[in-house]
Amino acid sequence: MKLTWSALAVVSTAMSVVNAHFQVAFPEVRGPFVDDNEPQFCDGYTEAANRTLFPLTNGFITWQSEHPTWIAGVMISTASDPTNFTYFHTSSGADQLVVGYFRGSGTTGLCLSVMPTAAGIPGVQDGANVTFQMVFNGGDGVLYQCMDVTLSSNYTIPSSINCTNPMGQPPTNSTSTMPSSGATATIVNGGFLGLGLVGILAAILV
Repeated sequence: MKLTWSALAVVSTAMSVVNAHFQVAFPEVRGPFVDDNEPQFCDGYTEAANRTLFPLTNGFITWQSEHPTWIAGVMISTASDPTNFTYFHTSSGADQLVVGYFRGSGTTGLCLSVMPTAAGIPGVQDGANVTFQMVFNGGDGVLYQCMDVTLSSNYTIPSSINCTNPMGQPPTNSTSTMPSSGATATIVNGGFLGLGLVGILAAILV
């Protein structure tokens, strides 16, 4: 059983206030960051906007966290204008992930490797309009931001967009450490299988 966004949302019901946020810098997000809306689908934006190019290989998301430890992952929708969470699920209802949920630490200069074709998702191909939805939990609630992109086999992310501490996608149950900042990431079976609410909270906060 995979952990879906709805299962992650159970964590937020056990918390009183969401006060730790995250902000994606690249690719461009759907709209201006609104911290109060981050617990909502796509930070409160329900229509695709600000579509930018994104490479089929050697892609990355740059972002920063306002919490030192967290869980994160990246879902993908191949719909041209995904307006709710259903568009980010497989036919069986599981989250459609290009980056499995992982535990990490660090607050600034975060750079997450994203290889859209590696997940083998139908419709992920050159010229496709897709949407990434990053899912983040710093221990007090589940947050979301969306990035609408066009995949391109000929596009290379400009060198002006820095990826100074690339956080790759290590194999299941392995850990990768970035010496430049000390940030770490651990894939946990693609979604913290079998941990339950107490285990998830412990995983976030340890």
